[in-house]
Amino acid sequence: MALFKKPIPFAISREEIYELGKRLQNQEQRALFYTLYVTGARVSEALQIPKRDIQREIQNGREVCRFTVMTLKKKSGNASPRGLSVPIEGIEGEMVKEILSYWDNIKEPDTRLFHYSRTRVWNLFSHLRVDIRAVTPEKEFVDLLGFKIHPHYLRHCRATHFAVYWGWNNPYDFMKWFGWEDANRPMTYIQLDWKDWLKKFPAAGMSNSEQVG
Repeated sequence: MALFKKPIPFAISREEIYELGKRLQNQEQRALFYTLYVTGARVSEALQIPKRDIQREIQNGREVCRFTVMTLKKKSGNASPRGLSVPIEGIEGEMVKEILSYWDNIKEPDTRLFHYSRTRVWNLFSHLRVDIRAVTPEKEFVDLLGFKIHPHYLRHCRATHFAVYWGWNNPYDFMKWFGWEDANRPMTYIQLDWKDWLKKFPAAGMSNSEQVG
């Protein structure tokens, strides 16, 4: 059964995601929003993260936030952890700081960070379908594609950004990060499609920012 009635539209930029998250007034919701993006986790995976599975570390001289996300393998039915290290630098670093600010308020290491059901999470961000027009210059894409934000969209954005900003071209890197079991899904982002590439050629009068996809 398909998750979406329409193909997933273009990915907004990292800066636009950060600005969109700031529009969430509730600290827990804001931390969840940024967690879904920086980890690229599925909603069900993000909701299972306890405090102990988020740690600040120094790796190769860089301060990082290490998230341990449990992946449920569909083929075997077994759960396996994947460690995701996000440098506390730049725009992602600002998102991580928001997550850690909320994380600091949780006392018990076994306590789950987020207290929502999966269905509730899908409803939480529904109002951002309006706000997104305020943070992106590509408003005609929003209107043309009948765009609506949903939590899985943040996973799509993260994968697109890995391909576009960092030039990931090895499908196995995507499989390890996102918990995919085959290389077909990563190839969607490595090869991209016309909707993502079209943003390289903005219409007259549009802002041609560094963000692609």
